[in-house]
Amino acid sequence: MSSFADQQVLTSRGFRSLSSTLGMRARHVCAGKVDRVVAVWSVEYEGDAFERFLFSLPAYEQAVLVAAVEHVLQVYGIDICSGEWGKPLGDGLYEFRVRKSLRAILVNAGIDPLDDAGADRSVLLRVFCTFHGDKIVLLYHGYNKKTDPSVKRQQREIAKVRKIHERWKRQHNT
Repeated sequence: MSSFADQQVLTSRGFRSLSSTLGMRARHVCAGKVDRVVAVWSVEYEGDAFERFLFSLPAYEQAVLVAAVEHVLQVYGIDICSGEWGKPLGDGLYEFRVRKSLRAILVNAGIDPLDDAGADRSVLLRVFCTFHGDKIVLLYHGYNKKTDPSVKRQQREIAKVRKIHERWKRQHNT
């Protein structure tokens, strides 16, 4: 099996695309039946902050995040903000809120998860993103809110991602 990092590609715009790697990782980790993948939005990321965050997570949290991105964010895009999955932070910045278990995400996507007792453990992850162009989700950064749920930490993470977002907007004249 090739590593998650080995499967990344650089697009012509300079963003790294996660579309194929997310699908491969989720299928490998879940080993469930995949009848269809409905991905309306493509998912990319800017810089290395998101990648560092993803790889810093324990394996289970990585699997949950990958499944949530593939089966929720790619499918619903900006519409995540009409429910529990998303929150607008202003100025085109959004928070993708992942707090379900791997099993719950897969079952909601119509996939039979493996019978693994640990797959029912909920997480509390936050991923900051923006939506642009022709249905593109750009992931910036994230953090594990379960390890430090304080308001101070949340505000620090939001301030950090606002700087990343402003820099991206200047570079892309948006």
